Amino acid sequence: MIYFIISLLMAVISFGVGYLFNTEKERLVINVIFSIFLGFLTWFLLWFCCFVIAFNFTGWMWLIAVILTIRILFAGIVDEYDYNYKALFSLLIIVILIVIEIFSSRAFRHKEFRGKLMVKKVPYENLVKDLSPLDISKMIIVDNNEAKIIAELTLSDIPGLGSRCKIGEISGSKITGSFTITDGKGVKHDLSFDNDLVWVAPLEFIGYWRYSDFKTTDGFVMVSAYDSNVRYLVTEVNGVKMNLKYLKDRYFEFNLERHLRNNGYLNAGLTAFSFELDDQGSPKYVVTEYDNVIGVSGEEATGTLIVDPLTGDIVESDVKNTPLWVENIQPIDFVKSQIDDWGELIHGWINKSNRDIITTTNGIDIVMSGNSTNYYTCMQSSGADESSSGFMLVNTRDKSAILYEISGINEFGIMKAFGNHIKVKNKNYSVTFPKPYKVRGVPAYFATYKGDDGKVAMYGFCDFKDTKIMGVGETIIEAMNDYQKSSILQAQKLNLDSDVKLETLEIIVSEVISENDNYFIIPVGNKSIELYGSSKALKELKWARKGDKANVIYNLGKKETSAALSYFDLVRLDL
Repeated sequence: MIYFIISLLMAVISFGVGYLFNTEKERLVINVIFSIFLGFLTWFLLWFCCFVIAFNFTGWMWLIAVILTIRILFAGIVDEYDYNYKALFSLLIIVILIVIEIFSSRAFRHKEFRGKLMVKKVPYENLVKDLSPLDISKMIIVDNNEAKIIAELTLSDIPGLGSRCKIGEISGSKITGSFTITDGKGVKHDLSFDNDLVWVAPLEFIGYWRYSDFKTTDGFVMVSAYDSNVRYLVTEVNGVKMNLKYLKDRYFEFNLERHLRNNGYLNAGLTAFSFELDDQGSPKYVVTEYDNVIGVSGEEATGTLIVDPLTGDIVESDVKNTPLWVENIQPIDFVKSQIDDWGELIHGWINKSNRDIITTTNGIDIVMSGNSTNYYTCMQSSGADESSSGFMLVNTRDKSAILYEISGINEFGIMKAFGNHIKVKNKNYSVTFPKPYKVRGVPAYFATYKGDDGKVAMYGFCDFKDTKIMGVGETIIEAMNDYQKSSILQAQKLNLDSDVKLETLEIIVSEVISENDNYFIIPVGNKSIELYGSSKALKELKWARKGDKANVIYNLGKKETSAALSYFDLVRLDL
């Protein structure tokens, strides 16, 4: 309705402008027709582009100014002086908009921009405590790029599906709950999750004609972030068919953003259209509402709109009351911009000497920390190359930020070191963006190596401060054992926290099982501990039998129940 009112006013203004330029009756009909056309063009562009209609958003104002300028330029002017005089009106509007934009910029309001992110500075020791202990079963092996490739494979589950549908934008979703799904082949699966990360993406139509023929897509794709072999094309959840109607790339009133605009959200900024699952497995679109809080700039997330893609139902919440299953309220581009403002505007917009400036490393990713999800990035001094002066975590829900003050190597320096490791130096592998974990009480980076086919080929761990402490292997356990071995060789640089202790003792093997080259041992008298290692790194492991005595070394955290062996020596053997 607001779009229509603005378009009607535009048509009236257009007619008035034309009448001012030429009052002859024979030009009246042309003026009316052209004004109606401009009114329709205004409505179409507002509707098609889904402009926010609010005084602190200037997009729609620029549209009006441009169309008004076109109207004045198009008018037939005989008197050049009159033309120039009346053209000043549209020029004045453009100048006013430019002035508003300038006075809402960082140049004039740098203190407000820097104050949008409140950062708590803490020493390195806090990072050791705050990072989650390594849980091999929940390491993020599959990134969003690989998940998209894997998701494409599921289209073959339904004959002909690939000719009408494509995989939409993929998003991460953390789930705690149980539900039943039906896959594309009609097979039911009972799934259970405990704070587990999965990648999900809706099926989108390839083009308009496929949309015209079928109206709804068949469901969505789910890929485990921990295991590339766990993937489903979901057509039903708990017996409900997943006929998705409201989608980000749909047409007309079923386009997701247009659906929200048509249902009362014309004056709110909308961004980060994320497809996620709630704890019952039902798909939802999570859309971040935002407002410009510094003039016509300074985007700030104010809440969420949760949309059911099957029915179009909308639930609005502020940031604090958004359901806990929603992880990403703060858009990544908002967070990165605010981190940069906090680090770069420390002494104002003009800082010729770059004094005290720190910036992000242009790399930002998501990391799990306990039950929360955070954006993380290294911070570096202005002009630094591969060094790091700190490490920042920003909560994806409430934007609480912590800067851990630690000098070391940034993510790109770590990636370069991974690529130069002797095991992969002559192989054409690419290294994924590294993620931080706590390995036996020590902060370490974890990354995967990918081949030309985009699939994971190897794994690697590297110390935060010293790239000499690095381990690479064909499995996670092999890479961890190699890392532990490297840590022992550089023992003087190992900084265990108070919750982790180095165990050196003789055990008796109670139980032993193997999976390929990986061996898992339960010692006699302590069945609450699982020791594991790879026979490629510890060759006597493959000869371990029940009742054997062995000398072992491992690091065990206070709350951990499994530990990687860094040394294993059977008493009965001398290999």
